[in-house]
Amino acid sequence: MAEHETRDSVRRGHMAALGLLGVIALGAMGASGAASGPTGEIAYVCQQANRAKICIVNADGTAVRGLTKSRAGEVQGPAWSPDGQKIAFARRIGRDWSIDVLDLRSGREQRVVSSSVVAWNPTWSPDGRKLAFEMTVETPAAVDLEGIFVANVNGSGLRRLTRTDVNAVMPSWSPDGRRIAHVRFSPPRNGRQDSNIWLMNANGRGQREVARKTSRPAWSPDGKSLAFVNGHAEICVMHPDGTSRRCLMKNTFVDNRPTWSPDGKWLAFDRCVRDRSLCEQVWIVRVDSTGARRLTTPKPSSANLDPTWREMGTG
Repeated sequence: MAEHETRDSVRRGHMAALGLLGVIALGAMGASGAASGPTGEIAYVCQQANRAKICIVNADGTAVRGLTKSRAGEVQGPAWSPDGQKIAFARRIGRDWSIDVLDLRSGREQRVVSSSVVAWNPTWSPDGRKLAFEMTVETPAAVDLEGIFVANVNGSGLRRLTRTDVNAVMPSWSPDGRRIAHVRFSPPRNGRQDSNIWLMNANGRGQREVARKTSRPAWSPDGKSLAFVNGHAEICVMHPDGTSRRCLMKNTFVDNRPTWSPDGKWLAFDRCVRDRSLCEQVWIVRVDSTGARRLTTPKPSSANLDPTWREMGTG
């Protein structure tokens, strides 16, 4: 049970916070005047009690609205398609999880894959034809460890990319389509497991570790950087080979699930603070560490989490 709880806490960011909410200055002045503000739209999960939906907000914090209807169960990990016309997400109804895709033009939802154990964290291939995701498969003999799978958006061609004896989660597909960053958990020691970022080729070959005690990798739009969460629950960036690590904020909060703005200048993330009525919220910050601010304020006993960013006007 301790191992399962540790994995869940890293994977989903539902952790108790370490400090109080502070006031952080907005924006920074450049040589030519005020720095430009964020643009685009950010989708995220609105979770309240046992009901959930996908919400959306402009990147400047205006025009909060629902993207899907609230339903009983749980929603996790929304991800915009490369053209911004579809959104993939994980859904739990009862005991069963699925990866679904909503076509915003037609309003139709399509089931990609389902699991009686777990299916989470979808990420799109750059051509929009495939999804990678983490899933656990239950067999008559046993329940396998979570692994990274890939499938066509219509659900065909499902195959596992990581070994069945490796606990692999949180995939992120590179913009050039060649690599998938993901997280592996080390063997447990004294009831704890470290999470480490690995890279592999999109066909599952060439798997290699690049950063220890890290999680939640997210490729920058130009493919030159990975955002991630370090062991202190801080949002950081590094080169894909694990070098040149830099954390954007030293804080006493619990930050999770970074996602890049389309122009690569900002990161959105969810933040958890000590007061559970404010856990989690969607925040943004410039990659140069300036301009941090809260975008959403969830209702008491609710959460706003798992942000994903697209350009304005693509839906």
